[in-house]
Parts: sequence; structure tokens; C-alpha cells
Amino acid sequence: MKYSKTCLVNKSKAMMKYLIIIFIACLHTAFVKGQSALRYTFKVGDAYVIMQTSRQQVKQSLFGTEQVIDNAGSGTLHLVTQKLNADGSATLDAHYTMLAMTMQLPEGISTISFDSEGDTAQVGNRIARAMMHKHFLLTLSPQGKVLVIDGEENLWSDFKNAGLDNQQLQQLQYQFEQNFGEASLRSQFDTFLYLYPLDVKSQSWINITGVEVMGLSLPMSSENKLTMQRKGVNENYIIGDGNITTTDTTRVVMMPNGLKAAVNLAGKQTINARVMAGGWPAQVASEASLAGQVTLKASVITPIDIAMPVDIHTKTDITILKK
Repeated sequence: MKYSKTCLVNKSKAMMKYLIIIFIACLHTAFVKGQSALRYTFKVGDAYVIMQTSRQQVKQSLFGTEQVIDNAGSGTLHLVTQKLNADGSATLDAHYTMLAMTMQLPEGISTISFDSEGDTAQVGNRIARAMMHKHFLLTLSPQGKVLVIDGEENLWSDFKNAGLDNQQLQQLQYQFEQNFGEASLRSQFDTFLYLYPLDVKSQSWINITGVEVMGLSLPMSSENKLTMQRKGVNENYIIGDGNITTTDTTRVVMMPNGLKAAVNLAGKQTINARVMAGGWPAQVASEASLAGQVTLKASVITPIDIAMPVDIHTKTDITILKK
């Protein structure tokens, strides 16, 4: 069946809520240990609070019409070192105490938001609050790479008490399994914790990580050249810049709402991290830009393939405090 351009334009508004593609590429990095080796130092009982804020603007073109999406998010995560392992890694307890997000969507589409500290009369706020203080475990290597995530299903264990019907609950649980499942959490933490090289004597090194977007593991990689700059005994920095590339432009990725898409995106990022004794970063600031094309594959929602030019700019700030 053929579709005229006029028909597709008329369909676009009705389809819009399904076609908004928000690529949250929060690409940050963290790093160095005082005047000693490039390693994390773990001690049972050590506790950290990670606070993140991010702002993002997405520009995309659908049927020749440019749409702008502004996204802002924040969160607070608590970590406590529970166990030291024989291979030098450590197991840490983790739980969120705050999550908030706002998406300002194109005209005619309602703003999407949730806030764990907001009015619980709103369903989104109840869902976010249900995730608070739900504990899970992560195992971190001396280089900062996440080796194991365990118990992440606790994050959505209370959704059944959020006042949703069964269909809503199933859809919500599926979405959060994508966004907060093991693969997604591993990628999220790696972006700002996995930064040390295998060679502890390195002054400059390259780290390669995957790219996680909207809880999806995309066929993309981020290659970052990182350099340590010592400013004093307790004032060390890691400066970095990198390239983000798509490794397989033909791979089809499952998206929310039953959509399928292939991506062809590329971009750059910059990183500036101040680190404290013990290898943990105190502050991380990053900016990333991506541009290219997302192709929504034909489905029940989109009867033909739809190519969307996309341009994304993200700025992220992370503060980590040792308690």
C-alpha cells in the first residue's frame, strides 16, 4: 500500500507520542587516586552520595517539520561498601533517594514529568517514589568497571501499589526493566565510574565503553582519550575528549511502545573531572553532541520506514560526596 505525503503529514500528529525519540547520552567520566596508582581504594563501611543533574536538547525533523524537545533530570544515589573481594573488587549497596525528570515536548503534546518528592496525587510521582530506598548490589573493579548488578528488580517491586490497572502495570514494568535492568544500570554506572586503565603507571590512556540510551544498549561505542593533570596533593584532574560512533547501522533495536529503529549517529564529548584521594571523583562535568539519523522501521504504528534527522546536545554534572 502506498501513502501520500499529505496522508503521512496528517497522521504525524496522532503518531507523535509514539515517535518522540529521546536519546539521553549522558556521557561522563571519573577517575584518579591522589598521588598514587590509578585505582579505586575500597574500605568496608565507606559511604558515598552521588548527585547528578542533566539538561538536554533534542532537535529532530519529522516529515519536514523540526521539533525541539527539552529534557531535564536529576537524581541522588547512595553507595555503601559492604565487602572486599579476593580479586580486588568490592561489593557496594546502592539505593536511590531522589529521582526527577521533565520532558518539554513539541506543541500539542503534554509535558511528561515525574518527581519522587512531588505530589503523590500524580501517578508519575507515585511511581518515582515507589523506587526510593529500594536496595540493590553492584560489584566494582579497582578500575571502576561494574562487574555484577544484583537485585535491581527491587526498584520496581512496589509498582503494584501505585494505583495502576494490570495493563498499565505490565507496560510500566517492561519500560523500567529496560531503563533500570542490569544491562542499563551497568552502562549508566560505567559512564562515570569506569575510567582507570589497566596500566597503573599511565599518564594518558584510552577507555572504550558502550553507549546506553533510554535504557537501551545501542550499537554504538565511545572512545575517550583521558589525561591526568596533577595540581597538588589533593587536587588532581582528569581531562578527556572522545568520539562517539555507531558500530552497526543495520542492527534493529527494540524501542518503547513496540517501535523498532536503526541508528546512525556520531558525535564528540568533553570531560573534566576533579578527583579525591581514594580514586573516587568529586566532580564530573561533561558535554556531548550527537547528530545523524534514526530510522523508525515499519510496524503497526508506522506502516513505512521513517527516517528522522536528529541532533542532540547534553550537559551533565555529577557531584560525589564521601560521607
